[in-house]
Amino acid sequence: MSKSLRKYIKHVILEAIELDIEAGDVILTGKFKNKRKVVKDIGTDEYGHPTINGVSILKIKIEKLLPKNKWSAKSKEEANETIKYIRKILIEKIQAEDFEDVMQTAQLAHLGQKRRDGSDYIMHPVAVQKITKKHYPENFAAQILAVLHDTIEDGPSQGNVTEEELRQTIRGSITDPMDLERIEIALDFMTHDKTAQPNYEDYLEGVFSNRLAAIVKMSDLIHNLSHNPSERQVHKYKTALQNVQIPGYVAQSQVDELMKILG
Repeated sequence: MSKSLRKYIKHVILEAIELDIEAGDVILTGKFKNKRKVVKDIGTDEYGHPTINGVSILKIKIEKLLPKNKWSAKSKEEANETIKYIRKILIEKIQAEDFEDVMQTAQLAHLGQKRRDGSDYIMHPVAVQKITKKHYPENFAAQILAVLHDTIEDGPSQGNVTEEELRQTIRGSITDPMDLERIEIALDFMTHDKTAQPNYEDYLEGVFSNRLAAIVKMSDLIHNLSHNPSERQVHKYKTALQNVQIPGYVAQSQVDELMKILG
């Protein structure tokens, strides 16, 4: 008989036990079960265990009726693992819903916008997100930022939505307040105001000063350089990367992918 089956049968038996005892009955107690006692009261103790005359009649303790701090170490461990699993499932569900919301925001921001080759612009942030996920599979904030990284820079000029509307929509789409704060800060670093920062190297240095923005910018460069770049783009990025140091917190696998494209 398997352990799980034994456990189930034991559970059924414990749940089904009924004591054929009532007030006035005589029971035998003591070490040798020869001490006569008349049943005056039948009840339960503070843990829900059955008692006769205020004394527990069990030689065992039913763990599920005990406070958790009195459980066995193994049961505590199993309970904690269950809680962790449930929490993980809930987080994954929330993240999936957040991701769907920010995708809709990006689609609205880039509606009607095209890339140089004529493809819909939304394909670019989607590709940047996939590259980011490949190198940082557990970094949900970076993957969200990848989807949104061009929304503030490009969205308002498309005439579909204002910058303030975009920011409000983003704030309503990200559940975790800490993630939201980090993403908003990084998004500001990535939004290139060419009138304020005409020099691309100055802009890139600022982006690289923020961990989240740096991660996504590397993915952005990888996609731009691998998706039909112009000679001008290649020259601009090569020159900038020669003069701006890639921060050490960027994954080496991501650096290697970019350097391979640059030759």
